[in-house]
Amino acid sequence: MSILAAIALGSGAFLLAERELGTKASATVAGCEPSGRNSWRCLGSWVVAGHDVSGAINGANPDDIGHTLDVIAFGRDAYTTRGLQLPVFPLALIGLGLIPAAAAVRLWRTRSTPAPDVEDSAGNV
Repeated sequence: MSILAAIALGSGAFLLAERELGTKASATVAGCEPSGRNSWRCLGSWVVAGHDVSGAINGANPDDIGHTLDVIAFGRDAYTTRGLQLPVFPLALIGLGLIPAAAAVRLWRTRSTPAPDVEDSAGNV
């Protein structure tokens, strides 16, 4: 269980850092394809430090095809900056990791605490 908690915490933290610590850029959406129910996987290109980059633009939709969007780029992924969208998935992973991690710490502390000495009716410990 603690391994799954660590994976969830690490994955969530990585996704959150990737989204928040990237480089600001302008991306042009080239196309989109369906990706599950009511979601899209859009691809496009942008420039970072003078280098052309192409990849997924998270948060874009088919209405954006041919348009330029403000994005945060991190490697071959870009994230639209529309509004202040809460990064729900990374935060959910972190939350899912914290619950079993907290339970594991509590269990460990309970098991590592020595049992108190108990006196019998004659006063012996």
